[in-house]
Amino acid sequence: MTSFTVSYRQSRCIVVTPKGTSFRFYRIPYQLLESNKHGEKPDSDFVVYLLRGKDAEGSDCLYVGTSTNGIDSRPTSHGDKDVLWEDCIVFTSFDSTFLNDSKIRYIEDRLRRLIDGAGRFVNKTRSTTGKAANEDEKEECDRALPYILDVYDMMGTDLHPKSASGLGAFLMDETSQPERREAPISDYSRLKLPVEMEEWLKVAESSTKDLDPAIVANVTSTYVSFKYPGVSKTVAYCYPSKRDRRIRVLFQGAPEWYDDPKVTRRPDNMHNGDCKALFYISCSGDLKYYRLFAEIAVQRLGRRRFRR
Repeated sequence: MTSFTVSYRQSRCIVVTPKGTSFRFYRIPYQLLESNKHGEKPDSDFVVYLLRGKDAEGSDCLYVGTSTNGIDSRPTSHGDKDVLWEDCIVFTSFDSTFLNDSKIRYIEDRLRRLIDGAGRFVNKTRSTTGKAANEDEKEECDRALPYILDVYDMMGTDLHPKSASGLGAFLMDETSQPERREAPISDYSRLKLPVEMEEWLKVAESSTKDLDPAIVANVTSTYVSFKYPGVSKTVAYCYPSKRDRRIRVLFQGAPEWYDDPKVTRRPDNMHNGDCKALFYISCSGDLKYYRLFAEIAVQRLGRRRFRR
């Protein structure tokens, strides 16, 4: 989920493909867009693009738009925004059946709202709407959105909601979805950790339960585990260290499951059953990777086979 194929072009363009998906991203310097000397040809004419630049006051500005005709004209038609555009991130798919006009407008609307919610950017986007998309199309786009946000973040623009469960809540249509109750979070005071580390564990618990509400947290005096009750299957063990100010996480399965350099093999002196993949939480930024790795663990565990 966190692995990407990245190609760096001599033109200073970057092409990113999240592994296991049909999604493709292009980061193109704006001057090359204007002169049409970038040499890139997106795989589909249906694209969503994000322009980034600064205005006369030096504020960071964003504009999200769509095109049904590739990147030949639309992304360079925003000179009236009084912004010195620096680059453009294009999202598309090499699956010719995945995107259409209603889908790209739905994604555009979601991104525009996230830019507004971030509060760190001047949003130059005018009104958007995603109402033309049907429910199946919305669901497919919602599955793509976390990849879009992760690639934006990789390229220096973080639009992730501040809370671990914020994206899930954001993707829900408040007018049609039932009310969700927040799962209670465990008391971590017995671990006697710094406040920051205790917050990391709370976010980790919240994001794990978001993946499957049946998962429970077991808090001891030295570690925390997130597991399914009644079966000996644990998603992750978390060992906080006040001295190192980091949390050692042992995920279910082997490092090969995660295909990411951040995940390595656990030390030989640790005996935690099938949790053989090691990851460290050293800062709040690591929590987004925790969420992605936990999702892999939950999917690979396959809860249905534990039911009796």
